[in-house]
Amino acid sequence: MSDPVLEGDNTTFSLETKILPSLGPDQVLVKCLYFSNDPAQRGWIQKDVDRDRLYTAPVEKGEVMRAFAIAEVVESNADSLKQGQLVLGTFGWTEYAVAGVKEVRPIQADDSAGIRPTHFIGALGGPGLTAYNGLIDVARATASDTVVVSGAAGATGSMVVQLAKHIVGCKKGHWHRWRIVACGAVATYNSMGETGIKNWFEIIINRIEVKGFIVTDAIESGKAGPWVQELIKYAKEGRIQIGPETETVVPTRFEDVPKTWMMLFKGGNMGKLLTQIQA
Repeated sequence: MSDPVLEGDNTTFSLETKILPSLGPDQVLVKCLYFSNDPAQRGWIQKDVDRDRLYTAPVEKGEVMRAFAIAEVVESNADSLKQGQLVLGTFGWTEYAVAGVKEVRPIQADDSAGIRPTHFIGALGGPGLTAYNGLIDVARATASDTVVVSGAAGATGSMVVQLAKHIVGCKKGHWHRWRIVACGAVATYNSMGETGIKNWFEIIINRIEVKGFIVTDAIESGKAGPWVQELIKYAKEGRIQIGPETETVVPTRFEDVPKTWMMLFKGGNMGKLLTQIQA
C-alpha cells in the first residue's frame, strides 16, 4: 500500500464541481465546517482490496471521499432541524451536501463546560468512543491494572490515558496476564506487509490475550449511545480534559483538504487532527 499521490498527473484525488439536487421532504442542505481526519480513511481507498475482509464498503473511484464532518444547516425541509443548527454526519469531502434528517445527528456545544463543536468528532466522538470501547469494554481494565498506551499523543490514545487514570483509576502495579487490544496501525498503513510480529513466542509463553476490535461494531449494537453521554458527563465534571491540547485544528482551503489529512501519517498532530474549512 503506497502513499496517496497529491501532485502530478496521477493524483489520488480530484476536485470536481457538481450541482446538488433540490431538497426533498425531511431533507436539509448543510455547509461543512470541519472534517474529521481518520486513519481508517486510508483503508477505504486501498487499491486491490479484498472486499470480503473489509468492515465497511470502500470508497469507489469517482465517489466523494468519505469523511465525518461537523456542518451547519443552511436550508431545511425538516421540522426537527432549523437553519443554523450544527449537525454531525458522514458528508464526505464536500463543501455542501444534501442529507436526510435520519442521516444527521444534531449536536449542542456548551461553552460553559468547554465543549466545542469539534469535540463531537474528537474526544466526544469516534476517538473517545474507541478509547472507551477498547479500554473498558474489550480490555476490561480495572483499578488494579497497569495500562500501556501506544500512540498516547494521538486522538484515541490520549483519551485512553485519561480514562485509565481518572475514570478507571488504573495504577502502576504488577505485570500479570497481559491483555492487548488493537484498534489500528496508523504507522504502517502506507507500508502494509512490510512489517509483522517478530516475537510471537513471547505472546505464547506469557499467555498474552490479543484482540482486535472496530468501534463501529459497538455503535451498530447500540452500546455507544450511553458511552457518549458518559463522556460528556465526565467532561462537564472535569474528570477528563478536552481543552485545546486534545485537538489540532488546521485552517485549510478546500482544495488542500487531502494535504491536511496526510498529516495523520507523519505525526503532525497532537490529539485529534481536524480540518477547518476556510471561508
